[in-house]
Amino acid sequence: MLERHRLSISALAYYPNNLHRDDAHREAVNGHLRKVIDAAQRLGVEVVGTFVGNDRHRPLPENLDRFRKIWPSIVAHAAERGVRIAIENCPMIFSWDEWPGGGNLASSPAVWDELFAAVPDESSASTSILRTSSG
Repeated sequence: MLERHRLSISALAYYPNNLHRDDAHREAVNGHLRKVIDAAQRLGVEVVGTFVGNDRHRPLPENLDRFRKIWPSIVAHAAERGVRIAIENCPMIFSWDEWPGGGNLASSPAVWDELFAAVPDESSASTSILRTSSG
């Protein structure tokens, strides 16, 4: 049907908190993200959009450490399937009590530099994380 109407799916998306403070919740959403990546591969979709996540009850250095432990396997899962991850840069701050952390670690150029250093692109032909930040 997509071909008949000259349409295509440019990306799939799933926007949970991939660094959620509750281990069981975080494992569940990261497991589902892997399923979305698998679905993208089966559909021939090259991009999956998501949040990095954030535990706003932890300081930035601890969140970066958690990112370094959690995200390389997610990115590797995507790369093995020929799928790239597009990271949303919205800080996810909706109320006064969410400052300064918000729900998404990937919200400033300095943090983006840390994230990309933690999960470097192994191949210029198959970038595994897309920069979506305007900074």
